[in-house]
Amino acid sequence: MRVGVLRSMPWSLCAAITLAACNPRLDQPVPGVYRGTLALPGGEAPFGMEIAKEEQRYVLYLMNGSERTRVSNVEVRNRELTAVFPGYGNTLRAQMHRQGLEGSVTLVKAGGEEQVIAFKATLGDTWRFDEHSLTDNADVAGRWEMTFTAGDGGQTRAIGSFEQKHDRVTGTVMTPTGDHRFLEGQVRGEDVQLSTFAGGFAYLYKFRVNAKGDLEGEYWQGLAVHEKVTARRNDEATLDSAGPQTTMKDGAKRSDSTSGLAR
Repeated sequence: MRVGVLRSMPWSLCAAITLAACNPRLDQPVPGVYRGTLALPGGEAPFGMEIAKEEQRYVLYLMNGSERTRVSNVEVRNRELTAVFPGYGNTLRAQMHRQGLEGSVTLVKAGGEEQVIAFKATLGDTWRFDEHSLTDNADVAGRWEMTFTAGDGGQTRAIGSFEQKHDRVTGTVMTPTGDHRFLEGQVRGEDVQLSTFAGGFAYLYKFRVNAKGDLEGEYWQGLAVHEKVTARRNDEATLDSAGPQTTMKDGAKRSDSTSGLAR
């Protein structure tokens, strides 16, 4: 295209043509490691992803901490990659580009309700939340007694167990109905972010270490669950010793989504 023609076009159209030329759709995905993200109400929930070709078929690996979840039900057709995650019936549909993938993940909830969450993945990125880490960060390794507070005031107790190496944090949160699997994240100064997605539930935590050394923050699961979270160190904490597991305000009806595992 001649320069004179480009100059006569509206800027937005010119930019779109330039972007399409730099990042065209592909017929096949590019194997390699990607940084995947789901757009939750609290922000991006990142997870590691790898595309590989095994026995002439494409497979995905979802990576969170030490966990690698293999996804073998993958189809590539009409310049689109479709994957069905094992055990859930949740699906990924994404257009394939030279720099990555872009599309959506559909989570099937109780009663057949669907949550469609925007998804993208960037080829070659391996960082979790912050590409450039800090060297002076809070220490959040250890065992934490946690309290989740829903919008109706109902509370649920849980136990957090985290390991930390430099700014990288891994671990899990154990609730009365199950655990939040393999969380992975980063500490940046006094801020802590954790996430996980292995084909089932999408979790995102955002904390800040306060002056007392406790954690204060928020938690999101998918598009529907959002709760406040506080935590204090307790090396002896267990779900049995944490006191009442769930409390409710008088007259309040408790949603089955409190622990993040029922929906």
